[in-house]
Amino acid sequence: IGNSNALIDNIDNAVGVQADKNRLKAEALAMRAWSYFNLVQIYAKRYDSTAIPNTQLGVSMPLKATDQKLPRSTVEEVYAQINKDLNDAVALFATASAPSAANPKSHLRLISTHALIARVALTQQYYNKAILAAQQVIALGGTSLMTNAEYQSGFNNINNPEWIWGAFVQDDQGDTFGSYLAQISMDGNTSYIRGVPKRINQALFDWIPATDVRKTMWEPAPTAVNFPLPTTAFARTPYMSRKFKIKTLPTIGDVPYIRLAEMYLIIAEANARLGREVPAKAALFTLALNRNPSYVLSTNTGAALITEILNSRRVEFWAEGLRWYDLKRLNLPLDRTVVPNYVSASAGGVLQIPAGDNLWQFAIPLSELQANPNSVPNP
Repeated sequence: IGNSNALIDNIDNAVGVQADKNRLKAEALAMRAWSYFNLVQIYAKRYDSTAIPNTQLGVSMPLKATDQKLPRSTVEEVYAQINKDLNDAVALFATASAPSAANPKSHLRLISTHALIARVALTQQYYNKAILAAQQVIALGGTSLMTNAEYQSGFNNINNPEWIWGAFVQDDQGDTFGSYLAQISMDGNTSYIRGVPKRINQALFDWIPATDVRKTMWEPAPTAVNFPLPTTAFARTPYMSRKFKIKTLPTIGDVPYIRLAEMYLIIAEANARLGREVPAKAALFTLALNRNPSYVLSTNTGAALITEILNSRRVEFWAEGLRWYDLKRLNLPLDRTVVPNYVSASAGGVLQIPAGDNLWQFAIPLSELQANPNSVPNP
């Protein structure tokens, strides 16, 4: 946010081609919006479209490089700024130069900004807006759903046709222990990966049809034959993941932020919540058939249809960072007691958190409170 503010403050007076300046400013605005979107979800209570204006405390929101020690803005104010930044970015991208030809998906672009608009609108329960933005992403083209072979290729390459935005990690920029693939991959050469394989919720795994390519991402009974690993130092455990693989030793690989599949699921969920079940099922069908050639158009209705869509989101974006946000935006409880293979010690024995509990808001860091006397802690 600090870097974005500095660029937004000064880019108009910089010397250079206007189209280039428009692109840099648009990227900075979209990045600031993305950053505040994550912060307000993590540190504040959820946005509630039935309680406008959302006067609950959000986060401190500096919008200039010189802003310091600001009080916490309200959740409504933060979301208003997020949407303004995204809309301003869209307008600037219309007259902007193209990003780097080498790795354009590592830059925020017009298509990824529309995708962020769709995600923000879904979080705010503005379902018509979410549908329109997601449809715009699809209409812009340039991306396509993965083939089943691509789905099994390791989720580590930004050139994947389905990725809209992601982190491109160069070979000489890898952080052996700090990278995401050092935490989640099946074959990263770190003690954490070797000793603690990541596993799927057994109940969720059982929900996945046998003919769905996503079922192959986890192994209920791994052996040396069906789950080969780099060395004998790597442990095997039931339901371990093979979804993420490193691209280059020791733990280098690109990281997906937004994929095209999410747009179809946003369209499906938003329509279902508006009672428009025909387009909801159609959007779900497009994605589900791609993943499972035996899938037939859903016959579910009402709450059952929404559950099918949410389960598809859980499977599709396992370990891609959406589930916690989904539970919070929908005001749902966390219940780990229904997970047959959950190890309670991995979360300090915390198995249930009711919807609306204070634990859904992270604590404001002590360093922030010490540096900013005008901020206040969360309960």
